[in-house]
Formats: sequence, structure tokens, C-alpha cells
Amino acid sequence: MKKQKGFTLIEILIVVIILAVLAAMILPRFLSQTENAYIAEAQQVLGVLRRAQANSEDIGTGLKAVTDATDATQMNPLGLKPLEQTNFTYTCANDGVCKAVSKRDATKTIELAMNGTYTCTNYAYVDGSATSKGCKPNS
Repeated sequence: MKKQKGFTLIEILIVVIILAVLAAMILPRFLSQTENAYIAEAQQVLGVLRRAQANSEDIGTGLKAVTDATDATQMNPLGLKPLEQTNFTYTCANDGVCKAVSKRDATKTIELAMNGTYTCTNYAYVDGSATSKGCKPNS
């Protein structure tokens, strides 16, 4: 009798099922990392904007409002370059509160007050309350 080489259909199906289960377990972790990166970007830019505003107040030129962080005429007086290709729209008010609004979902916002506390809308707080620890994706 001649011996055939190869795998049976059952063996191939078992391997495919195992790979599908592994992918189902791993994929959600990778998808949430994208949102974490977006939030980290927003918090970093908000911190830079807030510090630039505080600096302009310290040197006596007062708090400068920013209605469009991509506009050089608004960013240059703060000593910053205009922002390009961001995932959020950034603004700062005269009271020192800087706000990031998601371009993908306008209901998702992050605010950073002059005292360093974050306010997260449609995001969760890192430690359950508005503190300097920031925001994270909703679980």
C-alpha cells in the first residue's frame, strides 16, 4: 500500500480554529492601543499649550487665546509652531483652559485647566476623578 503525505481536513480545521481563537483574544488589545495613542497625543499637546500660555502670562504679555492651533499667527506669539495632521482640534481660552476635541467623534473631549487637572468627556479618568493623571479610553 502506498503511504500518502499531507494533512487531513480535520487537522487543518483544528489549526484554523486555534488561530481564530488566538486572533479573537489579541485583536481587541491592539485596537485599544490606537485610542490610547490618540489620547496621549491630546494630553501632550494640551500640556504644551498650557505651559506656553503660562509662560506668556509670566513674562507679562498675558494669556493668549488660541482658537485654531493650526494657525501660525496664533501659535507664533506663544513660541510654538502651528500643529499639523493631528487627531484633535485644539483651542485655548483666555482663562488658561485648553481643550482638545476629537476629529473622529466630536463628543469626545479632553480639557486641561491652568491648575493641571483634566476634564474628560466620553473618556474615562485614569484614577476615577479629574486629576493630573489624565484620561483613558472607556472600558
